[in-house]
Amino acid sequence: MDARARMEASDEAEELRARHARAYLRLAERVFPGHAEPAGPYWVDRLEPDDDDLRQATEWAIEAGETELALELVGYLWSYWVHSGRLASGRSLAEAVLHMTGSETPSEARVWGISGAGSLAYWSNDLETARACYEEQLALASDLDLALGEANAWYNLIYILRTFGESAEAEAAVQRLRTILADLAQLDRLDELETALLATSAPAVLVDPEAQLPILAEHIARLERSPSPFVQATLPGMRAMYHLAEGDVVSAARHTVSSLRVALAWRRIGDAITSLSFTAEMLVGRVHAQIPATLLGAVEVAVERYGVSGPRWAMLLAGIVAEDATADLTAQLGPDGFEQALERGRRMTLDEAVDFIEERADTVES
Repeated sequence: MDARARMEASDEAEELRARHARAYLRLAERVFPGHAEPAGPYWVDRLEPDDDDLRQATEWAIEAGETELALELVGYLWSYWVHSGRLASGRSLAEAVLHMTGSETPSEARVWGISGAGSLAYWSNDLETARACYEEQLALASDLDLALGEANAWYNLIYILRTFGESAEAEAAVQRLRTILADLAQLDRLDELETALLATSAPAVLVDPEAQLPILAEHIARLERSPSPFVQATLPGMRAMYHLAEGDVVSAARHTVSSLRVALAWRRIGDAITSLSFTAEMLVGRVHAQIPATLLGAVEVAVERYGVSGPRWAMLLAGIVAEDATADLTAQLGPDGFEQALERGRRMTLDEAVDFIEERADTVES
């Protein structure tokens, strides 16, 4: 093959790779229309068979210098990488994209790419990096007059501000976000905002149940009427929190198992790990110590496998429920017994861990 023929073959191969990458971008756009949460439980199953192609598409965009395409892929695929257990590789790809020549150029693709990079950092518990990404997203979306991008940035920042205890700033962000979503007639996303606010206020509910329980009950009653599948999927967790705060641990355990089942059905690995960790802490002192110790082992191996450490507000919540679960369980089981229970959990998948607690939910004591 002469030089001209090789060049033409090379050009044709590059064109095929470009078409391949754009085809998988279109697939991601269909799964996450308008960068919204998927309206169904099997979205990971839709993407996972094409995982190699999705990764290769992103890698090719990086290698070929297709900056906008690479940013768009990160903006759409970050949730898939987090909740399918590919956080580390997804974050590595996102960081490579942000270092591409021209990636800092203001554009809609940059707004969503930096948002995706921030969320990958958030689920890695790197809140400082996440905050920097979200603040850049907010400024850029505002400059470009991208209302949906601005709304997404405020939504992301609410989690950060509440985690850092910046209550006044968080409330201002909530009000600004409500205004934008109302102007956009994004009613489902307003409901999703309320769900997020309830989740991040859970520590306050446990600290001051007398004041917070009526508010929580009112929100749950309203959200039960929401048409959003995402909101409906989060309600078991909200009900679990309500019952735990009122002291009904038996009902809390039952709703927590439902919440875990939903998280696994939706293939939201990050949510499942967070809920399982909280469940283990909640059960300390209320069931035989081997049960929460085994669950902690399952959480440990899941965090190691998937790289998802859970948001910091969830860690605060666990600390309120059980100040030092490891010390309590070691005291009850002895060091060897505690280690044996941990090892049993380490051999479990997430599905097996949920089966394990569901089979023992009836042993919970208030």
